[in-house]
Amino acid sequence: MSTISTRFAGLDLRSPVIVGSSSQTASVTRLTEYENAGAGAVVLKSLFEESITMEIAANDTDIHPEAYDYLAGYISEKVLSDYLDLIREAKKACTIPVIASIACHTDGKWEEFAARIEEAGADALELNIMSLCTARNYTPGAFEKMNEEIIAHVAGKIGIPVIAKIGSNLTNPVAMCDRLSAMGAKGVVLFNRFYPAGRRVRRCRFMAGSCQIRSQRGIGSGGCQFCDPPGSILDCRSQ
Repeated sequence: MSTISTRFAGLDLRSPVIVGSSSQTASVTRLTEYENAGAGAVVLKSLFEESITMEIAANDTDIHPEAYDYLAGYISEKVLSDYLDLIREAKKACTIPVIASIACHTDGKWEEFAARIEEAGADALELNIMSLCTARNYTPGAFEKMNEEIIAHVAGKIGIPVIAKIGSNLTNPVAMCDRLSAMGAKGVVLFNRFYPAGRRVRRCRFMAGSCQIRSQRGIGSGGCQFCDPPGSILDCRSQ
């Protein structure tokens, strides 16, 4: 009898169909439906670095620095705890591999988060490095190096496979995949979809095509504190 089983990033899959991270994979009910439909693995909805930053900033007031530190720690822990609960529930309901996902753009506390994600039972961890090079004084190669460092730091802390999800804005993605493999990545996902640049014809300027944080928070045309400074090409006030 023919079989379509395969291996990816060290995981045994009953089929090569992997359900990617999206809002649909934040529901355990949907995850079981995908498994019943024949999926070989599922990638949970990403834990966004910017979501944590956003929640902290939304509660930022003129309070004592020590109180702010406590609040920031509490919010970060709450967001992470909710995500760990999703992993545990998914593992109880599914027999196929459950891959956790972190969407980050800095080399921050992801080593600690990754260790706790492993403890929660995730079969692998996808690192979705969402970063765009927009600075005028950008040093060639710095973006690729940041990807390598994030992968190396996380892969060195956990035992489950680490999968790198990269964008298409690379001069040599094949060489990049080789470097990520050398840093400890067990697989690579191509390609991440970044928000495109928009154009203001009358102002003769580029801008962010869509501000994810602003749309998530329901912010109107008043701008977004997470965008680049007012007047820059990524200032959402110009939209």
